[in-house]
Amino acid sequence: MLTSIYLEALRFCVATTTARSPTHANVKFGGYALKQNGTLLSISWFGQRDESFWNAGPGDRHPPTEFWAERFLEYPGDGTSGPIRRPDVATAGKDAQETEKTVEDDKEAKVVTAGIGGHWYPYGGGAKMCPGRFFAKQEMMVAVAIMLNEFEIEPVDAVEARKAVPDMRVFLVGALPPDRKIAMRIRRRRA
Repeated sequence: MLTSIYLEALRFCVATTTARSPTHANVKFGGYALKQNGTLLSISWFGQRDESFWNAGPGDRHPPTEFWAERFLEYPGDGTSGPIRRPDVATAGKDAQETEKTVEDDKEAKVVTAGIGGHWYPYGGGAKMCPGRFFAKQEMMVAVAIMLNEFEIEPVDAVEARKAVPDMRVFLVGALPPDRKIAMRIRRRRA
């Protein structure tokens, strides 16, 4: 589950710009003729919110514009799970029921990242992909694990905290902080 949360946090809060230059003349892309050595920019934000690509769960209750911790989990026998919207599975009906997943269900789920490359690239892509991405992931995972092991952390006002969205004033510079302060109650766990 923690890996799915990590992947979803990057999908939901990271806006990077990847720059590339065609090395050949007469490259055609999406109906456009691209100039050799011209500059192309690809912004991850838009693909990370593509409603035609990302699974929104049963009844479309978890659109890509919202954080959904289980988005990258695929549960055995549950065709509505996993990160990618599947046209062969009816998920759009508002009456579709979402069953509450248990810890036992989570143990059987697998984290899925196959097929998301064109819509999820918080560390860039290709030969220029961030070489420190594996270290960054481990650093984040360990920091969260230590914090949750040592402290009980909860928002003072959970309803207000859910209203927070990425701060667009710092768009395209990496991980976006929340657009507001979120008061948290933090207590050291007793040994």
